[in-house]
Amino acid sequence: MTKLREPLSFEDAVELCLGVLGKGPVMAATNRQYPTVKGWTDADKNKPIPAMMASILDCAMVRAGYAPPFLAVMNAAVDRARRDAHIIAAPHVRLVECLTTLGKISQEISTAMHPDSDGGATLTKAELAGILLAIDADAEALGRLRRDVLALQAGAP
Repeated sequence: MTKLREPLSFEDAVELCLGVLGKGPVMAATNRQYPTVKGWTDADKNKPIPAMMASILDCAMVRAGYAPPFLAVMNAAVDRARRDAHIIAAPHVRLVECLTTLGKISQEISTAMHPDSDGGATLTKAELAGILLAIDADAEALGRLRRDVLALQAGAP
């Protein structure tokens, strides 16, 4: 009998690995017998897959050319936590935030590339670190914009 598994669950991810990679490769990668592996697909057994085994199977899926399913499960959980803690702003407000941080990236690069800067035409480690910090700030701003749009999409008619 086939059990329905919660989408984006660890149990579903194990079943996906079994379906994509096959029983033998999954058993070989995890060094576990089939009943143990199959048990990880059953939420009722309360024997979840260990984190290390999930990581091993994610790597096996990536090596086979597929997306890592356990990473997707974890990202979905993190996204839910962020959504629960997130205060929605209007998209145009977030866009201004993104453009402001993008301007800071431009400023960091311009300052670092100026002939009178510490490294002259060559970027120093400190200048590269400043650029990376500005890029990270912009990525966070883009992430907030994305979460807002997704939240608005969920409530849209």
